[in-house]
Amino acid sequence: MPSLKPLISVVLPVYNQARYLADSIQSVFAAHQKFPLELIVVDDGSTDNFTQVFQEFHDERLRLIRQPQNQGLAAALNTGFGHARGQLLSWTSADNLYEPQCLDILASFLEAQPTIGFVYGNVRLIDELGKPAMQSNYRQLDQAPQDSSVLLLPRCPEALPEWHDNFINACFLYRRSVYEQVGAFRSDLAGAEDFDYWLRVGLVSKLAHVGLAQPLYRYRLHDQSFTSRLETGKLAQLAESCARLAREEHQRRGTRDPLAILRRAREMNFHAVTAEASSEAVVALFCPDSTIEDQRLLELIGSQSATCFVLIARTVEQRSFADRTNQALHSAPNLRIIDLTQATELPELTSLMFVMSSIDGVISLTEPERSLEEIAQTAGRGLLAVLPQPPISALACPFIVAPDAASIRAAGFSQQFRQVIRSFRTTRANVLKELALPSE
Repeated sequence: MPSLKPLISVVLPVYNQARYLADSIQSVFAAHQKFPLELIVVDDGSTDNFTQVFQEFHDERLRLIRQPQNQGLAAALNTGFGHARGQLLSWTSADNLYEPQCLDILASFLEAQPTIGFVYGNVRLIDELGKPAMQSNYRQLDQAPQDSSVLLLPRCPEALPEWHDNFINACFLYRRSVYEQVGAFRSDLAGAEDFDYWLRVGLVSKLAHVGLAQPLYRYRLHDQSFTSRLETGKLAQLAESCARLAREEHQRRGTRDPLAILRRAREMNFHAVTAEASSEAVVALFCPDSTIEDQRLLELIGSQSATCFVLIARTVEQRSFADRTNQALHSAPNLRIIDLTQATELPELTSLMFVMSSIDGVISLTEPERSLEEIAQTAGRGLLAVLPQPPISALACPFIVAPDAASIRAAGFSQQFRQVIRSFRTTRANVLKELALPSE
């Protein structure tokens, strides 16, 4: 009896990655049970032992399309989807893997949410050998806990064009109706084909996170991956250009609402600042130079377990300090690190500004004379990313400058800290109410 569930079509473009191909195909087959599936493998002109690996598979769910010459990812995807018959569509890479039941989970979400056209989920990082990739530099802000292999991706897809950050990543499923409206992948955007596509999806349909913390996909980090071979600066320019065009189109259609995006991002915990439980407060910590003793920070974070601390490092020395702190606390769940040592591109800086617009307080462990102006400016710039004329003075968060170890241990510091946070939250709630922007 034919299945009443919609068919899922997965396109798998392959170019000289035969060593990973068998595992990738098997992971696709293991990713479904409830929904019927077809897997379309597109050989994009491979010159390795692709044929030898592929001919080991004899499965009616599997189809092969060959392109005699390498034409690039976009062309391979367009070829594959041109042969797809499913009502639900996705694509994966030969070096990546689905977790078991992943496609069933995503498809069930779309089945239960008819107004959503595109769904995505969290991923786990793996290394070249398929083991969890710990302490990687890939999307450090989303690692939960810090330096782990799990990425808790942002749940605010409305922010894609605002922060030009491709946080959708590689685990997704969407409806054929979306594909028919969006059209083909662009071949002139090598490295940003997917980001451009998600932005165009956002113009015609709603995107949503599946809402589960568990990783549904394994994303491989290795030197020969397509992403690792891209020039970072060029890729950032492409992403910013795609995002700008999407913003302009949303503006033209009257669908761009920065206030609504900020509200939604706060509600959905943009960049997964808090990972496990809800925190009483989210506090940014500006790292000290290496001459400052680590013990102060350890005692501060240890004494405020209900507070999520975001440690901001802008120099190599500060990053070293942050790493020592993280190790000493055994990757504490209430500690996150933002590494800005190489953040010369706009996406990283804008992401920081968003974080700063959402925090409840700042504690600076740098020299006081540097702290005051620096903190005021950084906290104030946070809302500039989303509001044309933000009430900076009212929404700039409070700060405490360079508390010493003795004051941290004192009960008075804890009381002072909580009082400052409560006062600011009240002030911000009142301002947001006037702006018709619900507080958290």
